[in-house]
Amino acid sequence: MGEQISVVDMARNLIRLSGYIPDEDIALTYLGCRPGEKLVEELVARRETMEPTSVPKVLCVLPDPARDLSQVFGLVTRLEEAAAEGNVSKVLSLLRTMLPTYRRPTLPVVQERLPESESVVSEDPVPSPADRSTVAGFAPSAPHGRR
Repeated sequence: MGEQISVVDMARNLIRLSGYIPDEDIALTYLGCRPGEKLVEELVARRETMEPTSVPKVLCVLPDPARDLSQVFGLVTRLEEAAAEGNVSKVLSLLRTMLPTYRRPTLPVVQERLPESESVVSEDPVPSPADRSTVAGFAPSAPHGRR
């Protein structure tokens, strides 16, 4: 995957490549971590193993031999059905079954889907991107423009 680079350095380079001057034409704003945001991406799980391939610097990741992968398709189907029904507790239960390392993120209160007759009509027809939320936390907002 190459060497790690700083997100700040990458942002500054993208601003320069777009013909602007960082911190003059486009300001960088530090927001901190958002709920569920990862600081490190693990490429190989604890019980997985890596093997070399015939291509230099390319490795093959082998799954945990103790995991029974024969049930994956059935579990995914059940997960899709639970999600389509809006059954949050069943989705979370299936996720814990499928992914032993899954930890539920801290989120705003999640409600089960209401029948259409009981649905709430929003007074604001066009919500801002900051008002939307995703499973991992708040949806990313549009980048800040020029000053």
